[in-house]
This record gives sequence, C-alpha cells and structure tokens, in this order.
Amino acid sequence: MSAEFTDKKIKILVCEADTRVLKRLELWIKAMGNEPISTDDGIMAKRLFEDHKPDVLLISQNINNIGAIEFIEHIKNSNPFQIVVFMLNSDVETSIFKQSIELNVDRYLNKPVDAQALFNTIDFFLKFYYNK
Repeated sequence: MSAEFTDKKIKILVCEADTRVLKRLELWIKAMGNEPISTDDGIMAKRLFEDHKPDVLLISQNINNIGAIEFIEHIKNSNPFQIVVFMLNSDVETSIFKQSIELNVDRYLNKPVDAQALFNTIDFFLKFYYNK
C-alpha cells in the first residue's frame, strides 16, 4: 500500500495498552508495507511522535500514563504537519466521543479490529489526504 502514495513507507504511530493487540497491529501494518512505530505508553508516544513525525496516529481510547484525548490535543496543538488520526475503541464514552469530534479525529475503529478494516481505512484516508 505505501508505494501508491509515496516512495517512502507511511509511518504509523500505534498507541495501544493491550500488548497482544499492539503486536497484531504492528504485524498488519508491516504486512501492508508501512512502518509501525508503537508503544503502550502515552508519555513515550509523545517522544516517538516528536522523533518520527508519523503520517498516521492509531490510538486506543485507553493508553497508559496519559489519556488518548490529552495526547490527541497535544499533537493537534503542536503539530506543524497534517496527521491522520484513528481512534480504537471498544466502548466510547459520550464525553470522549464529543471531545474527539472537536479534535477532528478522522475515524473510529471498533475493537476487535480486523486486518481488512484497518487496511481499508488507512487506504481511504491516505488517498483522501494525499490526493492520489
């Protein structure tokens, strides 16, 4: 998939507290030809975000040490470049849903996520954002 949009791999920052889900997402992203950058910790995610400048953020509603909304606010406020944001959830609280709309989260993916849904979502949004 990455060759359709750019000569480089698309970098996807994955923030997920459940290490089994995190590993599965990493495998799927690699199989798509993209580069996963992953952590189960929100504080580490901030550092990885600054160091790697990912194209896509795939974040669970529940991550360790910082809330997903707080992290999304951080990247939206400090981000000099455009990033696609997908939120993973199993149960959306109304307040989190409202806040994520205000922060322009691009898409929700319900858990358990399957590989085809992830591929289709990433493919659609990258075509939209990169006009290719």
